[in-house]
Amino acid sequence: MFPHSQKQVGLIAVFILLPLAATCMFGIACGLVFVVILIVLELAACSLVKASRKRFPWLITPDDFYPPIDQSSLEKFGEFGLDNELG
Repeated sequence: MFPHSQKQVGLIAVFILLPLAATCMFGIACGLVFVVILIVLELAACSLVKASRKRFPWLITPDDFYPPIDQSSLEKFGEFGLDNELG
């Protein structure tokens, strides 16, 4: 329906519109400082999620979309656990 995902719109707003507004209001130095602070915060958040991923498994990362699945376990599930009506 929309040409851009929510993540892309959020990135546009954070990394383009907010620094542009800060630059217009307070000058170029403030806009650059704002961008640097955002990048540092983003990197800190990513490293915090990666570091605490083992203790908090409900933190979902892009690696969780396609987890490694053992082929023999999948075949065994197909034989014994798969219901034709329910899936």
